[in-house]
Amino acid sequence: MRFTASPGRTLVIPPNQRWRVMRGIGLLSFSLLLVAFIALSLGPPSSAIKPAARPARGQILAADDTVLATTVNGRRRYPQGTLAGALVGFTGTDGGLSGLEASQEARLARGEDLHLTIVPAIQVSAEANLRAAVKEHDASGGAIIVLNSRTGAILAAANDALADPNHWKDTTMQTWRNRAFQDAYEPGSEMKALVVAAALDAHLTRPEAVYDTPMSRRVGRFTIHDAVPHPGQLTVQGILRYSSNVGMSLIAQALTAARLHDVLVRFGIGQPLPALGTFAAQGRLNPSPTWGEIGLATNAFGQGVTTTTVQFAAAFNTIANDGVYVPPTLILGQASAPARRLLSPATAHAMDELLHHVINDGIPHAARLRGYGLAGKTGTAQTVVNGRYSPTEYNSTFTGFFPADAPQYTISVTLFRARTRYQGSQAAAPTFRSVAAAVASNSGMAPVQPGRR
Repeated sequence: MRFTASPGRTLVIPPNQRWRVMRGIGLLSFSLLLVAFIALSLGPPSSAIKPAARPARGQILAADDTVLATTVNGRRRYPQGTLAGALVGFTGTDGGLSGLEASQEARLARGEDLHLTIVPAIQVSAEANLRAAVKEHDASGGAIIVLNSRTGAILAAANDALADPNHWKDTTMQTWRNRAFQDAYEPGSEMKALVVAAALDAHLTRPEAVYDTPMSRRVGRFTIHDAVPHPGQLTVQGILRYSSNVGMSLIAQALTAARLHDVLVRFGIGQPLPALGTFAAQGRLNPSPTWGEIGLATNAFGQGVTTTTVQFAAAFNTIANDGVYVPPTLILGQASAPARRLLSPATAHAMDELLHHVINDGIPHAARLRGYGLAGKTGTAQTVVNGRYSPTEYNSTFTGFFPADAPQYTISVTLFRARTRYQGSQAAAPTFRSVAAAVASNSGMAPVQPGRR
């Protein structure tokens, strides 16, 4: 065996040593291969690895592309400050901690933008009017929802607290409660509109039907009372105008507990709203076998059942939308349950007329907006304090829509635990009118000719 050791020299290995040389060469080759395999398995040294760039957190945008939340130099910023603050929420070092920032964490963390249905100009007006009403009527808080009547899109979801996501560490967690979605309450007389609509649709009553309506009526072991003085006989229109509990108890009798319970379920009362894409309370609707005679009456005028402002706005909007329930939506492109018909168009149109008269004949000073034909219903419900109904704190509510003869917008106002001039006609109804005026102005809606609605 010969090897060239250097130019001009040849190394000769004796035959009896050749096997040792060959074995050494084989071992060396194997060792080199083994080292290469291990190096490939372990990969390059850590100092040479560059982590994959994390996608920038997705933005949250309003319907007109106004930026509500964005990331600048690695930090989350909220250019609009308190606008829809409780709805948008805020983030911490580990991601979203409140509102949409938390409920939509996975999507935002992937870098996907959220486009909301919120219209900033309407949101600003709703928040400003709500804060003024909460202060004026000494309420513990409030909420307003504005819907597109045809699509169910949420154009405003206002809460009274000044929640600035840029400075969330300086606030309490109560500031971040999205009361429009999360606070359940007894709606009171607002509920009467849904129950009358159901009774009309089932041909169990008529708008001109007349009922004996004393100021109080015994129901089982209990006595129910009316708050507003009225004639001893009322039509269905009169029952709504004077908000008669006695009259509603008589209409509810024709529906029966099982049927009324089914009606309220189909309107979404006490049911979840998963398509919102953020945290929302469900409310409470007890099973009809537990109602008894008094439960049938009280559920018909909105006592003993709880809802949320967004849930009730969607239910009431069924009347505005020709009898078709459309689930409320907040995020554009979010999957939603299909719309469903609950009332005939004829019933919905009859209710439009009845609810228009509730305002024009009953509380024009509080809720009428000349040229726009508003329609709606007040509610004034005692709140429960320490297990008993309070004689001093009331939820003041009003839900309605406009224009009454061709609805485009539905608005629901809730003032929680109001203590001063707390009647729905005194507190919630004027707030509804103010927001409706701002919505009409923002949309460029011209008033109808004088003398019409």
